Amino acid sequence: MSRRWNHLPIVYKLFLALFGSIAVIIIVLLSYLWGYESELMLKKEQDILHLQSVSAAKDLKTHIERLQKEILFLSRLEVMDDMIVRDMDRRITSLLKQKGDDLGEDISLFMVGPDFTVYASSNVNQINTAFTEAHAIAPAVKNKKPYFFLGKNLYLITPVYGSFNTNDFLGYLVLSYPLKNFALQLKSDQSFYRWLTPPASLSPFYKSDSPLSDAKDYLHDTITLEGILEGWVLHFAIPKNETLALLYHFQTLLLSGFAIGLVIIAFLVWIIVLRIVTPLRSLSDTAKRIAMTGDYRQTVPETGNDEVGMMAKTFNALMSTTRLSMERIELLGKTQAALRSKSSFLSAMSHELRTPLGSILSLTQYLMTQPQTPEPMYETLGKIENSAHHLLGVINNVLDFAKAESGKMEPHLSQCDPIALIEGALELVSPLAEDKGLQITTKFEPSVGVFRSDPRLFGQVVINLLSNAIKFTEHGSIDLSLRYYRGIYMLEVKDSGCGIAHESLAHLFDEFYQVRSNGQTSLEGSGLGLAISKRIALLLRGDLVITSPGEGKGASASFHFRTF
Repeated sequence: MSRRWNHLPIVYKLFLALFGSIAVIIIVLLSYLWGYESELMLKKEQDILHLQSVSAAKDLKTHIERLQKEILFLSRLEVMDDMIVRDMDRRITSLLKQKGDDLGEDISLFMVGPDFTVYASSNVNQINTAFTEAHAIAPAVKNKKPYFFLGKNLYLITPVYGSFNTNDFLGYLVLSYPLKNFALQLKSDQSFYRWLTPPASLSPFYKSDSPLSDAKDYLHDTITLEGILEGWVLHFAIPKNETLALLYHFQTLLLSGFAIGLVIIAFLVWIIVLRIVTPLRSLSDTAKRIAMTGDYRQTVPETGNDEVGMMAKTFNALMSTTRLSMERIELLGKTQAALRSKSSFLSAMSHELRTPLGSILSLTQYLMTQPQTPEPMYETLGKIENSAHHLLGVINNVLDFAKAESGKMEPHLSQCDPIALIEGALELVSPLAEDKGLQITTKFEPSVGVFRSDPRLFGQVVINLLSNAIKFTEHGSIDLSLRYYRGIYMLEVKDSGCGIAHESLAHLFDEFYQVRSNGQTSLEGSGLGLAISKRIALLLRGDLVITSPGEGKGASASFHFRTF
């Protein structure tokens, strides 16, 4: 199976993967709605059902409390004083009848005297008769319960006292409430079922059969009532299919649209796959041609600014960069070969020139020491010696530059004192400064810790900087300072000479470049001193920087270095 899958074209793999992923998502969604979501909805509905049960129980309690308030209100009316003069028929009976009609629900009101005789009633047929439930009043009053259940009725009682003499007990005001009214209070419909279960003592008088055909098909909640209805249980139920009707409807719609959705999704996925695969094929074919031909000028079509288009642009940019890199590598190889040839030539030339120059200097110095040499020739021999020394210095510079450029110049490290090396360089160049009448001022901070470097290379940089300062300064002074900051030594040579033009600063470290100042007709030196000094400074873990405000304003050379 895996072998067949590996041989499938990528367009089919992408299509199957995307289509299968979407189909799995829809199936998982349906399963989720069928399982977890239905359970969650039932739980939420159960919570709502409980709140409705609490509300229904509160309504029942409120209804009974309202009836209690009604008889309490009636018991405190001044008309009840007619009990004293036995004038009930004309006033109290009329009041009780009117109130019974107002309350409805087959409620009966009785005014019972202390001897349990009915003196007034909403039912005129019971006036002046013995109150048949009188035997239940005394226990209720004794237990401080303003109610009692007897037969199929709930009786609410309250004592009646005289309005003007509250110690004058006149009897009891009794309200008879049929228990069947509870079923009317808890009317059920097709969506909700509500009913009461009475205590065992009242079961024969109140029918409480459950209206549910199969309890498993309903959400059911019960609340045990308190107060007057203590021991009664309120039941509240709702069919589950009513609760899940919306979910079933949604699932039906989802299933109905599943087939259509899959077709649309399959079509869209196929288009997307082709949109992705076609540029990838073009990219693959182009990469194969480049690998076979080595022609990095080939490109792929750029189709838009989306991810595929950006990939094509990136590939084209990569090929362009690769082509330039290959050209640069080829050019670099040629350049390195030329530099190696140049360095070899300079090194060989320097060695070849040093030998005859040494002979010239030796012969010249020999002739100048001979007594038979004519006096007029001494001046000529001196010029030859100076020219030979100058040419030998140029050759030495060329040789040093060739070593530095070829990477053959290596520092020979030893422990030394940078101040002592600088003072040694000063001794060598001081005669040149004295010939021009220049004053060299120095300011050295003490060295910190052990300093390791190459004394010869270090001294060569200092000598070159001081020589340049003296060469380009005709009048004034030269300041030489050495400072130390956070492990870095900073040597600065500042002169008041002819300065350097801004356009020349960028070329100071180019080999064979010489700065020509105003009024200067000839140039001394080889133009390699600063180029060699720059390379030595980098070799000694430092750098060399030259700045100048402009021509005629002097210059400043800063040599930064650190210990090894």
